[in-house]
Amino acid sequence: PYMVEPTDMTQSRLFNSVAFMGPSQSGKTKMLETVSYHAVTCNQMPILIVHMTRGDRDKWVEEKIDPVLLNSPELWDRIGKGRDDSTFSRKRFKGMRMTIGYPTPTILSGGTYGMVLLTDLDHMPLVLGGKDNPEGSPFRMALQRVRSYMSRGCVLAEGSPAWPVTDPAW
Repeated sequence: PYMVEPTDMTQSRLFNSVAFMGPSQSGKTKMLETVSYHAVTCNQMPILIVHMTRGDRDKWVEEKIDPVLLNSPELWDRIGKGRDDSTFSRKRFKGMRMTIGYPTPTILSGGTYGMVLLTDLDHMPLVLGGKDNPEGSPFRMALQRVRSYMSRGCVLAEGSPAWPVTDPAW
């Protein structure tokens, strides 16, 4: 029940972002998955899910996302049946696509999405790009990806505090 409010806030036109921090294994990533499935079934728009690393992304897709897609008639009916419609980095559904990546400047610099979902934000680099060419934090870069959707766009970030908060206003 404690995940209902932050989940519902992702659909609000009053907020362009939602951040949820909590202890490990408390349902934060499941909330993120629920928001993505809602986009597939009710509010079709392209979404980007950014996981910690490429290896963790692949494991997460294989162990968490794919079993849900296979066992949910609602989602299974909507997913494309072509060979390239369900990969580690992309799921194509009728009327929308779900891109699943990891924090790199390329992934967070291109594309227009209605939602960007950042899982385990605290385990991503604080600044993306090289030392000589810093591009910004994953969260701020994600906000740029949803701008075209104006009040319908939203960034959802979840994580467990893994580093000291240096900006208390954040």
